Amino acid sequence: MDDPAYGELWSALEELRVPLYLHPGSLPRDDWHVMRGRPEMYGASWSWQAETGGHAMRLIYAGVFDRHPGATLILGHLGEFLPFQRSRFDSRYRSLQLDAPLERMPSQYFGSNILITTSGVLAPEAVQAAVLSIGAEAVMFAIDYPYESTAEAVDSIEKCDVSPEVKEKIAHLNARRVLGHLTGRHMVAPPVTARCPVRSQEAEAGRPRRCHGPYVPRRPAGLDAPSPWGRRASISAAGREVCKLIRSVTRPSKGGQAVALCGRCRG
Repeated sequence: MDDPAYGELWSALEELRVPLYLHPGSLPRDDWHVMRGRPEMYGASWSWQAETGGHAMRLIYAGVFDRHPGATLILGHLGEFLPFQRSRFDSRYRSLQLDAPLERMPSQYFGSNILITTSGVLAPEAVQAAVLSIGAEAVMFAIDYPYESTAEAVDSIEKCDVSPEVKEKIAHLNARRVLGHLTGRHMVAPPVTARCPVRSQEAEAGRPRRCHGPYVPRRPAGLDAPSPWGRRASISAAGREVCKLIRSVTRPSKGGQAVALCGRCRG
């Protein structure tokens, strides 16, 4: 997304004050020799951090946040561990001779344009280190359900050696500040009793299976398509542009319809 073709998308996100959450994908885009014969390295154990973290660094080095200083990127998994390399980023950047240098040092985009969540990282000492690295206002609580234990995720915050005020920021205050203004304007929360359609269809076909949690809707193929709960989501003119641009660079869902599945049934 550092390609200039995405400039209009970044402008719309900046205007709307809508953060972009960059998350690893399930299919590798490259054939990395370093992982050949070692499937243990693929996915959350290592390769996803390298892929997603590398994508975020491309955004920094391409000057996306210089051109769009109000844009916000959110990275899960404690920022794909990038916050712990900030001093090295700066050290190596100083040694480069560049035709178009950044307006700031690479480390300075963390905590301002780049925020992180604790999803999937259950170590209190790692959460504390992230707070010390990029600031308490830049870290938000997340779980990575159903892949990680909710109780252990909560413990990682409760046992973190930071003040109660900082824990409150991580637990909910930061998310309220960053995402609270979107409620009701750009998103519609599913009812608590919502059930995954895959589960329902399989039950009707005599093949019941356990659904692994509340489902979330996939992006509708059309902006004004009814939501899965029979309501229409309102969105600004700039938001329409965001949706149009997203549709131009992603494949529509099957049949052009919005599909809502639980976390394990998606895809």
